[in-house]
Amino acid sequence: MFRLTRLPLTSTRSRFFRSISTAPKSIAIRREDKSVWERRVALTPDAISDIIKQTGTTVYVQPSSNRIFNDEKYAEAGAIIQEDVSPADIIIGIKEVPTRNLIPNKTYVFFSHTTKGQPYNMAMLKDILDKKIRLIDYELLTNDDRKRLVLFGTHAGYAGMIDGLHGLGLRLLGLGYNTPFMHIGMSYTYDTLSSARSTVRAVGDTITKDGLPSEIGPMTFVFTGSGNVAKGAQDIFRELPHEYVEAKDLKSIANGKYGRSRRLYACHVKLEDYLRRKDTNKFESKSDYYANPDKYISIFHTEISPYTTMLIHGSYWDARYPRLLTTEHLRSIQADPNIKHRLLSIADISCDIKGPLEFTSHSTTIDDPFYYVDAIAGEEHKDMARKGTQIMAVDILPTEIPFESSRHFSKAFYPFILELIQKHAITNSVLKRAIIAEDGSLTPAYSHLYDKLQSIEKEKTQQHNEKRKRVLVLGSGFVAKPLVDYLNKLEGVDITVASNASLEASALTKGLDGIEIAELDVRDIGRMKTLVDSCDVVVSFVPAPLHPSIAKICIEMKKHMVTASYISPAMRDLDEKAKEAGIAILNEIGLDPGIDHLSTMKVIDEFWAVFGNDAGPNHSRDQMPHLMT
Repeated sequence: MFRLTRLPLTSTRSRFFRSISTAPKSIAIRREDKSVWERRVALTPDAISDIIKQTGTTVYVQPSSNRIFNDEKYAEAGAIIQEDVSPADIIIGIKEVPTRNLIPNKTYVFFSHTTKGQPYNMAMLKDILDKKIRLIDYELLTNDDRKRLVLFGTHAGYAGMIDGLHGLGLRLLGLGYNTPFMHIGMSYTYDTLSSARSTVRAVGDTITKDGLPSEIGPMTFVFTGSGNVAKGAQDIFRELPHEYVEAKDLKSIANGKYGRSRRLYACHVKLEDYLRRKDTNKFESKSDYYANPDKYISIFHTEISPYTTMLIHGSYWDARYPRLLTTEHLRSIQADPNIKHRLLSIADISCDIKGPLEFTSHSTTIDDPFYYVDAIAGEEHKDMARKGTQIMAVDILPTEIPFESSRHFSKAFYPFILELIQKHAITNSVLKRAIIAEDGSLTPAYSHLYDKLQSIEKEKTQQHNEKRKRVLVLGSGFVAKPLVDYLNKLEGVDITVASNASLEASALTKGLDGIEIAELDVRDIGRMKTLVDSCDVVVSFVPAPLHPSIAKICIEMKKHMVTASYISPAMRDLDEKAKEAGIAILNEIGLDPGIDHLSTMKVIDEFWAVFGNDAGPNHSRDQMPHLMT
């Protein structure tokens, strides 16, 4: 027998309980499962080693064969490699977590992409609330000036510029121009960022030496945004021979005749270069613009785009602000005969779908990074030789340079994960600002997302209801039973069994949930119309002479009809009217006699197998079909 001994109130006991309450929280690094290309990590093996040495915490790492740092590196750092991460208090990832993998009552840290109410992640956010998960978003780790502290932005700029130059080479080749840009590969093809830089630099040397075709020059590169994305993109661009110019000079440079150009022209546009207040036709100030974005319009399509070879978009945007370029703006540029070889390519690094660039209709993948928008024809395609503006909208660019981006990110995140591990309550203002959900509720700063969640739920319910189909089964005899059983197993199908024998219908649907039973005399035209109008398909198992009158109602109500009877002359007469109504009336098409014949032969074969010659001298096998009909 074990005896529970009460510890005396001593300093030893005090230290014992204090050590329990202040024990470091355990953490886990989850395996990324949103994309096979996602190789980044939030904490490197070196960071994990330091955390274990400094705090003594337990670290779990889900095994992964495509993570930039392999499992052995984490094991050497002291982590436990195992599939189950549920023992951890804090679970760390990069991209969104599928709802099936979210573990209740944990702290999760990842890029949730929910703060703008993104519809595609509202289901995940609802699950986070239901499971009482604390959600911390890297994007919201900001200082008091709301400047982000933990981000991949610079590396998105690096990869976006490299990929964009690769795409530009393809676009120019499609137009018939061989250029040195063809020698630049996608970012992921280089083992290090340094190798990629060397290639871009070598291309720059070739341009300096041999120049670019005069027909496509002077080539102008326009950058938007003032953050890390724009800085990273320009850092790569500067490996090429270039000259920076003001936005007001773009027109004269683009229209100039310089012969074979040995340099590129760059312009880092500012808000005042392309925004105008509607009432004054001037840019007043940044503060005025941020306070009154609805009072401004973009003139990017008249002042900047017609003189831009390649646009590198890296600025922040949300729905309050005017679009940089609309689809109509793009159409007007593409339709202008005086604009040639401009807006050939857009590297949309920010990748806001249907946002500042309205025609960015979807994100692209690393293995299929480009598509083309022909705004004149109103279509998208993937032929680099056809008309259109090339769009690159890869939304996981930093994972193309996972080693450098992970080391950079891990270093920035390190002090915050230490605080999460060591402190029982979050007091750090940076971490507090980054909490979106906690204890089943949204934090005050993000309570506006409740409206988004409700609207998404309503929309999902509406879509669910719209997708459901109702089948009206007329008749409740033996033939109806197999069909009702089959339909009841299908997703999204509701069933109404209409019969003049309610007891028979009840027996037919016994044990099946959610099936409606309706009293019906098919000669009651008004009742028939009400039932037919409420369904999508009518299946009639009533006597064949009644089918034509039912078919006429289906034609009038424009509902499809199926019967198990052969086509009678009266039904055939309705053929043209059914076609005019745009409905299908499907009658018995040979299945019934086919099954009858096969069943008959089965009986015959069984008979001869049992009785053989004992059937009698006057009954041969060939006579059996006749005898049994």
